[in-house]
Amino acid sequence: MRLYQLYRLTLHDLRMSSAVRGTGILWSIAEPVLLTGTLWAVMHLLVQAPPEGAIPYSFWFTAGYLPWQFFQRSVSESANVLRKHAYLLRQAQPPVRLLPLLPVCSSLLIHLLLLLLLGGILERTQTAVSPDLLLLARVVADLILFTTGISAALSVLSVLVPWAKGLTGTLLQIWFWVTPVAWRMGRPDFVRINPLCGIVAGYRRALLAADGGAEIPEGVCLAVFAAGILCFERYRGEIADAL
Repeated sequence: MRLYQLYRLTLHDLRMSSAVRGTGILWSIAEPVLLTGTLWAVMHLLVQAPPEGAIPYSFWFTAGYLPWQFFQRSVSESANVLRKHAYLLRQAQPPVRLLPLLPVCSSLLIHLLLLLLLGGILERTQTAVSPDLLLLARVVADLILFTTGISAALSVLSVLVPWAKGLTGTLLQIWFWVTPVAWRMGRPDFVRINPLCGIVAGYRRALLAADGGAEIPEGVCLAVFAAGILCFERYRGEIADAL
């Protein structure tokens, strides 16, 4: 029952985003797909970056960009998700615990579609490799755990702390540049404490058999997930009053 309710709320969240932009629900899914495709085309056709070993830079970049896009979209949307769906809190049994999951679930639908598209392109190129599906499932699960923890905590903090929402965009921009999406892992070594470094490296290993230079931080992802859920549960009772 909860899964079905989450499914319906996720579709409703996509419809609401589409209504705000004056577009259809399909465009909410197609827009990030087109953006990713445009970035891939620019890297493939215009940017004359050297390949990473036998892998063209465009594929190497895209394999690292997909997890970042999922994370960035989920976190950005989570900063406003409780205000966006505040009307649901007036129900007799409000689905409060499900609301922080909506940005993650809607972003996951788009993410899986992009993975399928990238896999299809890889299969049709001369640089095709056999994706490690077990490793890919493992690293996707770690990404979901990490992102859900951040999103759950941010969703409630952005309601209780007014400046948290405004700070989110700036922090995400900084986070992007300390994550090896467009550059190869190397020095400075301090960036390795960023859990997304290991996740991006895991995607490249799973999709391209490329050495990403960092290990998947499974323990950190689980700890962040638990901390985020505990933070949300701690302040959940104050959401209705704050809104």
